[in-house]
Amino acid sequence: LVGNRRQEALVLKDIGNVYSRPQNPDVDYSKAIESYEKALQISREIGFRNCEAAALCDLGIVHTKRREGLEAIQCLEPALRIFEDIDDQRNELIALEALAAAHGMHAQKEASWRDLRARTECLKYSERARDLRKELGISSYDVWNPNTDRFYSYFYKILDFPWMKIFLM
Repeated sequence: LVGNRRQEALVLKDIGNVYSRPQNPDVDYSKAIESYEKALQISREIGFRNCEAAALCDLGIVHTKRREGLEAIQCLEPALRIFEDIDDQRNELIALEALAAAHGMHAQKEASWRDLRARTECLKYSERARDLRKELGISSYDVWNPNTDRFYSYFYKILDFPWMKIFLM
């Protein structure tokens, strides 16, 4: 890895994925965050926007798994902007769905679900994700397939939250 910072960033991001996978019996979100942050730092230093966005998105997903909605939002929003800038629609879709979940989780955690702004943000990202899924011709399960290395099963667990019931009606 010496001399190849791009590869180093990718490996660090992948190490974070291993630490954060629900299938890993030694799941360690703190180590995952540490790996993602190192990958993010290197990616920014060398201008590797794909990996920067992916590391931000994965950080947001870990924060969502830890029920840290605000921290997730702070990672996912810049990830979404980068995915849009580089025209990576599949990862844009992941960021949109994760943002919907993070906004809803944050609203629930802060007991502010009745707050119009919180509901609006959650619904805005859900609707954008729905529209992009239709445009790409893929189902939600194709994006959040828990059997693939890149996508995790946490999204399905989030569907059990009371605030998500409105999206299933």
